[in-house]
Amino acid sequence: MKLNKFDATNSLSIRTGVPSIGFGKSGAITLSKKFLEEVGIKKPVMASIVQDEEAPEDWYLIIGDPDGFQTRENTAGGLAFNSSHVCKSFRDFVSAEDVSVNCKLATQPADIPKDALPKGSKAYGILTSTAVFSKKGSEE
Repeated sequence: MKLNKFDATNSLSIRTGVPSIGFGKSGAITLSKKFLEEVGIKKPVMASIVQDEEAPEDWYLIIGDPDGFQTRENTAGGLAFNSSHVCKSFRDFVSAEDVSVNCKLATQPADIPKDALPKGSKAYGILTSTAVFSKKGSEE
């Protein structure tokens, strides 16, 4: 007998307490409290989202980008910022029409050449393969 196991480590769900990012259908982008705790962010920061043009499935959250969006604290203890353009671009990429999307976030900085990033910033991988769609979404 060969069993195919389904559990919290391999099932498509984003649970509370998991480092994650949300792309709301109205343009809100949220960073979970757990992500902030694990990477040591204690206050609002400047953040941006990038997609690798040579590997379009690779998306990253950039923390410390001076040209990024100013984040703000949200009611869930995480951070949020708004960009309907970024949300639509990401939701189109993962084929999410009129829904919000949540993905797990890496908590170790990605190995990206320093000259490709703004000075002093760090990139964290957005795990697009973990995308979960929701009618109700992160709207902050």
